[in-house]
Amino acid sequence: MHCLSRSGSRLLREPVAPVLKLLLARCQMTDNSPLDFAQLAIERYQAFKRSSPFAIHCEEYSLLKSIGNSLAGCQVLDLGCGWGCYTRKLAELAPAAIVATDASGDAISLAKVYNNGSSLVEYRVEDCAELPDRNRFDLIVANFLLPFNANVDLLRRTCANIYAALRPGGRLVGFLPNCFQGVDFSREMVGRQVNGIYEVPANPVDGSEINLVLFTSPTETRIPLRWYHRETYRTALLDAGFEASKLRLEKPEVSPAGQAMFEPGFWDSIVGQPAALLMNATK
Repeated sequence: MHCLSRSGSRLLREPVAPVLKLLLARCQMTDNSPLDFAQLAIERYQAFKRSSPFAIHCEEYSLLKSIGNSLAGCQVLDLGCGWGCYTRKLAELAPAAIVATDASGDAISLAKVYNNGSSLVEYRVEDCAELPDRNRFDLIVANFLLPFNANVDLLRRTCANIYAALRPGGRLVGFLPNCFQGVDFSREMVGRQVNGIYEVPANPVDGSEINLVLFTSPTETRIPLRWYHRETYRTALLDAGFEASKLRLEKPEVSPAGQAMFEPGFWDSIVGQPAALLMNATK
């Protein structure tokens, strides 16, 4: 396990994704406070996101395109919000209100720092498996949240809570890892486009531990996730109440800017077998 270490005074910069609780849980803590350590985690992950063509031109572009240009009048939940990267992007779409939750109190503390005093967002320290809201939200964003569940029972409980929290007609969107059998995630295949790979054991079963390996400097960073078969995700969502006709796992699109930025053929492998699939479900 590669860990973060302090190398002099550093400043907080714009945070980017909800992985703090995994980094805190799996990296060796130094004598820094948890919040200091969280700042270092932000820097490490921020460097990855800024250098990952997939994250910039596929993940963010496809997620926001799926959500649409306006959330006027909508009640929105950013589930597993981390440092609030997408929370702030959702706020720009003018919803009526946003609730942003994360199981990590440190993540929520940092999300509040970057919120700049906006009264639009209600931040809560809360586990997704214990979500209390019912029939409240028009949109729930759960980006790379489901593979954080440690076993199938927790996965099913999380999906049931998401369904219960949505109003009729409400939508769930977010990405899932696409690291299934027969999908090549070698460094040669997608390392350049993603700036990272999945490490998956041979013959994984539901709940097997996998690693998202980020090509960070000076050392790589490994973030532990759980492997679930694509059909296990689908079954958990269907059992929660989503209808098969209203549930899609879609390949992400490449943004026009991303297509123009790179040479012909750059995106071929990542579009053919994308690093992640966009989950889109309607209650």
